[in-house]
Amino acid sequence: MRMMKKTAILLLLTAFFFGCGDNGKKSGDARPKVEKRTILKINGVEIDNSELLDYAYFTVLEMDPLTVENQEVKDRIVRNFIIHRLLLDEAKKRGLDIGDERSAKIAGYIDKMEEGRAAENDDNATDEILKNRLKKQMIENVLVQNLLTQVADTNVIVTDEELKAYYGSNKDRFTGKRTANVFMILTIEEESAKQAMGELKKGVPFAEVAEQYSISDEKKNGGNLGWISMDDYPEVFAEAFRLRAGETSGIIKSEYGFHIFRTVAYRNGENRKFEQVKSDIYARLYSQKQEESVRNFIDEIYGKAEIINVAPAAFEPLTAGSGAGN
Repeated sequence: MRMMKKTAILLLLTAFFFGCGDNGKKSGDARPKVEKRTILKINGVEIDNSELLDYAYFTVLEMDPLTVENQEVKDRIVRNFIIHRLLLDEAKKRGLDIGDERSAKIAGYIDKMEEGRAAENDDNATDEILKNRLKKQMIENVLVQNLLTQVADTNVIVTDEELKAYYGSNKDRFTGKRTANVFMILTIEEESAKQAMGELKKGVPFAEVAEQYSISDEKKNGGNLGWISMDDYPEVFAEAFRLRAGETSGIIKSEYGFHIFRTVAYRNGENRKFEQVKSDIYARLYSQKQEESVRNFIDEIYGKAEIINVAPAAFEPLTAGSGAGN
């Protein structure tokens, strides 16, 4: 069963290629000239600053340079890069592969996107080096998604006891809403509302008065709004729910105009039985457990990894030449 919600980490890992379309910014030099230097060691493997820049390229382009220079932002990008590398390594250890067909589809998608930009003479059209970078990142992210989906679908069990406990603790979620059959007359001018009220006091049927004076669409139905819930309507409709069945309100002013309500009848919401909502609860709890499983997995591999900070990460090659924030 694949009901996995994207976790915050997974969204961060994949969001760049959803947001890398035309954003009004120049793509600039696709491969900034970066001095080769080691910034990290992850499980004994030296990581060059250029590898971090490749990972962060599209994310940084969307940021103001001052934001990128914020140390907390830098630390978050570096941490997510480390998580990305650890997940990618784990996927490879497990022999996961997205396959040639999927890789070709990703490449075809990017090529097609670029053909459309070229046809429109888009000066943000991506050069070959940047296209290759994007393909590489998309393929890596799909591979990581496959790993996390595998993790999320492993050993996730929701018991009947858990389902019943959730139902018992959240019965308010499964209680039907109280509804009322409400009629309404709505006018723009207060004088029209007074005239309508005068007709009602003479004993003219509400439906006839609504058809004559109301400006709402329901006037053709005699002002009948049908069975409505207070939660679904503006605050002024609370006045209708304060009426007794068969009672008519006075003239009530709101931002929409002048209202006259008549509440015909009420229905109390019925509690939905456990068997009626069991599948909904199962889906909710299963998804929660999947997310928890992914979070625990990421925390575990991060905690076990040997991570050595060799030198500060530098994003200047991106912020200096990308035009970000302009």
